[in-house]
Amino acid sequence: MRALALAVVGAAVLTTAGVPATPVPTPVLRLASTEDPVPPTGITVTGQDAALLVRWTASGETGTNGYRVVVGGVDRGTTTATSLTVTGLVNGTDYAVTVATRTRGGFFGLTQYEGRPSAPVSGYPRDGVAPAAPTGVTAVRGERQVQLSWAANTEPDLAGYRVLRDGVVVTGTLTGRAFTDTGLTNDVTYRYTVQAVDVSRQWSASSSPAVAATPTDLTPPAAPTGLTAVRGDGRVALSWAANTESDLGSYRLLRDGVEVATVTGTSVTDTGLTNDTTYRYSLVAVDTHGNRSPASSPAVAATPTDLTPPAVPTGLAAARGDGRVDLSWTPNTEPDLAGYRVFRDGALLTTVPAGTTTLADTGLTNDTTYRYAIAAVDTHGNASATSAPAVPGTPTDLTAPAAPTGLVATRGDGEVALSWTASPEPDVASYRLLRDGVVVATVTGTSVTDTGLTNDTAYRYTLVAVDGHGNASPPSPPVDATPTDLTPPPAPTDVAATAGERSATVTWAPSAAGDVVAHRVLRDGVVVATSTGSSATVTGLEPAPVSFTVVAVDGHGNVSPVSATVTVTPVDTTAPAVPTGITGRAGDTAATVGWQPVADTDVAGYRVLQDGDVVATVTGTSATVSGLVNGTSYRFTVVAFDGSGNASAASVAVVVVPAVGTVPALGSGETGGLAASRDGRFVVVGTRAQLEPADVNSAYELYLLDRTAGTATRIAPLAAAATGATDPTNTAAPAVSDDGRYVALATTAALLPADTNRLSDVYRLDLATRTWVLLSVPAGGRVSATVAGTVLQTGSSVHATSPTVAMSADGDLVAFYSARADLGPRDTNGAVDVYATRVSTGAVTRVSTTATGTDLPRTATGPALALTPDGRFAVFPATSSSGPLVLYRKTLSGAGAGEAVVVSTVVAAGRTTEVAVYRDAGDVAVSDDGRYVALVTAAKPTAPGSSWSTGLAYRKDVVTGALAPLGSGQTAAWEHQVGLDPTGRYGFFSTTAAVVPGDVNGHTDVVRRDLETGTLTLVTADADGRTTTGPTGAVAPAEYGRVLPVSGDLVLLTTSQALLPADTNRLRDLYAKDLSTGAVLSPVR
Repeated sequence: MRALALAVVGAAVLTTAGVPATPVPTPVLRLASTEDPVPPTGITVTGQDAALLVRWTASGETGTNGYRVVVGGVDRGTTTATSLTVTGLVNGTDYAVTVATRTRGGFFGLTQYEGRPSAPVSGYPRDGVAPAAPTGVTAVRGERQVQLSWAANTEPDLAGYRVLRDGVVVTGTLTGRAFTDTGLTNDVTYRYTVQAVDVSRQWSASSSPAVAATPTDLTPPAAPTGLTAVRGDGRVALSWAANTESDLGSYRLLRDGVEVATVTGTSVTDTGLTNDTTYRYSLVAVDTHGNRSPASSPAVAATPTDLTPPAVPTGLAAARGDGRVDLSWTPNTEPDLAGYRVFRDGALLTTVPAGTTTLADTGLTNDTTYRYAIAAVDTHGNASATSAPAVPGTPTDLTAPAAPTGLVATRGDGEVALSWTASPEPDVASYRLLRDGVVVATVTGTSVTDTGLTNDTAYRYTLVAVDGHGNASPPSPPVDATPTDLTPPPAPTDVAATAGERSATVTWAPSAAGDVVAHRVLRDGVVVATSTGSSATVTGLEPAPVSFTVVAVDGHGNVSPVSATVTVTPVDTTAPAVPTGITGRAGDTAATVGWQPVADTDVAGYRVLQDGDVVATVTGTSATVSGLVNGTSYRFTVVAFDGSGNASAASVAVVVVPAVGTVPALGSGETGGLAASRDGRFVVVGTRAQLEPADVNSAYELYLLDRTAGTATRIAPLAAAATGATDPTNTAAPAVSDDGRYVALATTAALLPADTNRLSDVYRLDLATRTWVLLSVPAGGRVSATVAGTVLQTGSSVHATSPTVAMSADGDLVAFYSARADLGPRDTNGAVDVYATRVSTGAVTRVSTTATGTDLPRTATGPALALTPDGRFAVFPATSSSGPLVLYRKTLSGAGAGEAVVVSTVVAAGRTTEVAVYRDAGDVAVSDDGRYVALVTAAKPTAPGSSWSTGLAYRKDVVTGALAPLGSGQTAAWEHQVGLDPTGRYGFFSTTAAVVPGDVNGHTDVVRRDLETGTLTLVTADADGRTTTGPTGAVAPAEYGRVLPVSGDLVLLTTSQALLPADTNRLRDLYAKDLSTGAVLSPVR
């Protein structure tokens, strides 16, 4: 409440006791305000730098004499003005500002009044400069969130930041430089900016440009389970259990830790792998947002392997030659191809290595058709089916036909008709027509028309005959023709034909046309004769109905229509040639008659006559007549007959006296070895029997037996007084060439004056000249006075008594063991090596080396040694102090020359192990092509680290690595003295085991294994297939003998088993056994 007060204004004197008097103003009466003035209005607060400017409206109170300003609760003073600047403040701090009115009142205006403060007005100081827009804004997406960060502003009065999403502020003031915006929607794009604010609450502009971020799913799927791997050929098939996540996108397959495939299903096949290599697989699941699970665990292992046979070879072609067929085929493309098997008439002919696409099959009979097929084999032993159909090949001569004759060129309208006399050669297949020296036609008949020519232009023609083998004749004499327009003459009339000896004479009436210059005789529309008269004879016909027509040809070459057809049947009254080369071989109550094939092409077969009566009719070139009486002479002749029933005269007679086989009482093959030519004709064996008239001693001597000629020749004849089996030459282990001319052996005897060391050396005898050649010396060198030229390395399982030699079929290459270091270059190992001497050149080659000629890691250790007939491969054992005694195959020539590989290996549990072999002479053998090797080892094929109690016989396929047992599966009895037939299909070995039913003699027998059918056959059975009683007493090395397969059926062997009733000597004897018939012969008589 306000009231008016009166104040007295004037002067007065006031005194106080003891104080001087003070004048007092005269009182004046004034009007004063109330004690509670109202606050001013219109208060405004303006922020300044560390200050606030406070303004208000002047108070209407009477007696107003000022105002009190309070800022932030602090009295900032009074003023009589209507504004006040308050300093010393803190920028950005909110201050509450109030203003109160001051008035004077009371008597004489001496009382000061101050009203209540105004309502507070907020204000804060500011500097006036906003912060810079933030920089370095980044956004990292997360699952339903985005993580933001930015660079720090540098303003000293910076207060903080705020974040704007899509232009809308989504935070308060942040003091840090990061913010996570949560609660977002995945896969929606948001755009963010940041603003800075200072303590003066001034906001910067937004950061630019806005940063985009799209939150997404970051939770990985679970690791896949149930991963399985199934190996295949160059591939592995994998499958697994499906993940259950709804957002699963795919699976990633890892091979050996490397990602190799992305799939959406639950299976995949990993292809293009290397067979026999182990791979480890794991699987990762990936969702649609790219989140990857951990890899499946544990990793699954798989090892692909080759299970697929090669493709059937294609493109097999057979080109005939003279006594041969040359085969070729398209190479297979499989990278693991090992080779091809070639079949002739359904039987395996040979096997050739990969890379070979040709083969020459030689030694064939001309004009005999052979059928060929091939199969491909890979390095895992997978074999394709044989190619089909079989391709025929018929060898024949390669003589070119004679130049064609009778070439006639008949001009026509823009053409020339040419004809000629048929070639008399029966194998002419076609004719090539040359116009002006250029081939323009190839025909099989005897006429052709050359068309599209320019009339009245002269052309020159020649003709070449080509036979069925592609042999081309010289060109015929040329003929000229100038095509022109002409009219053909009328058809010939009165055509008749008269039969002749495989020919026909065709006649006709002379043509009435004046320009007819010739007539042509046609057979089945083909010109077979041309005549300028009224007849022609056609030769080379078969004795069957044949039809002819005749045409007339005028001077311009115009040909008439054909005449009426005339038919005639030529006759065949010519008998085949008489068979030659008649041979006879006696058997027990039987005789085998052989002959050379007759050259006539129409021969249908042969008849064998016994004393004038036909006893056999065959199509081949031999026949066995049985049921004869031993000791009786029989006279045999052979007659050839053709398809027309014509028979040749009888051949010269051969006389055969059947007899029971005899065996020499003194035995044969007692010591040393046994050697034979590949066909079994020539055999080298030792005996005390006196097989030639000049042999009058009782000593054991080596003989060369010619089983065809029936002759026996001593190799190194001894004196008449000689006795026993002590001569080093005659007790040697020999080798013989295929033609029986050369014999190689090792001896301590001085067979040449230059041999003065009395040590073992290797010699070769030329039986044609009776000259010896010393081989175990350097080229052009001499014997060593202290070191033998060859050596026998003895041992507990070695029963050989003489060093081994091996010789090629032609007798020119001889292999042997030697400790001499001067036989060849780079021999510095101070040990025994295998050497080969080329007799024709004198060159000596060290065989037991690496491909570069350096020492092998093992030392050659005999006496076992084998050489293929062509001298390409040598097989020998070798040992070292740190490993087993293994078997090497060395390539001496051809593809891979110099390569030495260990062939005594066993593959088990995915690894290849070298195993030890036996090394006695006869304990290794090799097929003719070098692919198959027979060996003896005690190692267990399924567990090569362990051994049987004795050695067993096996055949090793060097191409496929397959190891096939020769025995019956028994593991208690020794199997040794092995052999292979030339193809390697049949394996032979000696053993005391009863491997076939009924064999109870308990002594050494020879057994054959057919490695295609698995059949076991007792070789040392008698002619009727019965087992023998064998030697008496305990088993001894004297009964071991040797076996030499000539073929799969014909075997030469030395044995103590009595295979003939006449064998009562209880000694080792030489036999020839035919397993196809059971026939047993003693080549030594």
